[in-house]
Amino acid sequence: MSEELRQQPGTREKAAWQWTLEERLARRFDAKRAAAEDTSARHSVSVRQRLFGGVDGSETPELLMPNELFSSLLGGLEGSDHFRETSRLILQEGIRAFGWDDARFWRELETLCSTYLTLSRKRVDLPAEPNLADESSSVSKEYVEQLDKDVCAARVAALADARRHFGTEAFDRFLYTVVAPTLRVGSDTPGESSAQHLLFLEGGCK
Repeated sequence: MSEELRQQPGTREKAAWQWTLEERLARRFDAKRAAAEDTSARHSVSVRQRLFGGVDGSETPELLMPNELFSSLLGGLEGSDHFRETSRLILQEGIRAFGWDDARFWRELETLCSTYLTLSRKRVDLPAEPNLADESSSVSKEYVEQLDKDVCAARVAALADARRHFGTEAFDRFLYTVVAPTLRVGSDTPGESSAQHLLFLEGGCK
């Protein structure tokens, strides 16, 4: 990230959902911020603070990427029945605050994410550790890699569809004001490579 962008004034005054991807990453991986958090972690027992370069969505939602927030939202459509129910319950009040019926919201979101969900379930159903070196295996390394890319691309496409369906500004505002406070992420070694990876994911792994 350029020094000019790191020092760009006014970004913190923007609403969290209005930041550009570049602004989010420049701030998230700013060396001074990371150093300050690392110093803080040395004097705290907080798990969150021990995460170097960690982001707490309840404090700095603007540093999270749309794909991260959407992936978290999809917890209401994936996993065990208990996990889905818990994920939906956590977001229920926020969904209703946007004027959406929560049951209808999840039905519509599931329809919008149908391709992603099909591919994601296919990926989950693969052996936990397929023997990709075994030529007799029915699962090839190329198949797994392509499936991972397809899942990634389908998730980004589903996010675009959700924005069109619910309204881009409304849906982004929902992600950053309702979903973000429930999400915490962190990295052991944040840096340009991590920033590039996040951009790669935002682009559908292309």
